[in-house]
Amino acid sequence: MSNTRQRQRAFTLIELLVCITITVISLSYAIPSFQSMVVKSSLSASANALTGLLYRGKAAGASKGSVLLCGGTLLCEEFKQAHNVKLIHDKNFNRRFDAGEEVLYEMELPKGMTLSWNSFRAKPWIHFTHSGHLWFQNGNLQLCYKEKQQKVILNKIGKTRIEKMETADKKCPP
Repeated sequence: MSNTRQRQRAFTLIELLVCITITVISLSYAIPSFQSMVVKSSLSASANALTGLLYRGKAAGASKGSVLLCGGTLLCEEFKQAHNVKLIHDKNFNRRFDAGEEVLYEMELPKGMTLSWNSFRAKPWIHFTHSGHLWFQNGNLQLCYKEKQQKVILNKIGKTRIEKMETADKKCPP
């Protein structure tokens, strides 16, 4: 019988520490870009959901008559830094939410995201008429989330497009 020893192969402590150090340094560069990607993805998802809600409003206006898109409050008094959006059937055409009028759809934004409506006529609501068009309005809905922004732009016939803002023309409110 030969008395040969088999050599055991393993990592040394130094090799293990070098690998852990390299991994930590790589992750320190990857995490901020991953967080930025998550923010952009949340903005895109909300902009797409908002576009879908606008098309629902256009269709509801064509089928039901007068439909409002209001941000924040049900009374449709302001549309600045809203955290939710409601589509309301305005039966009496007074551009307010009254008793007996129904909320057709509702959309909650992710925590920390805000929405503002900037329009040509500075009205605090978006009004879809019986033809499905906007009531003499055009403008943009500005989504803000963690100092990034996207705009959903509406023309007067209710057609939308999404504009991704790389550099902020108008800063998001704090």
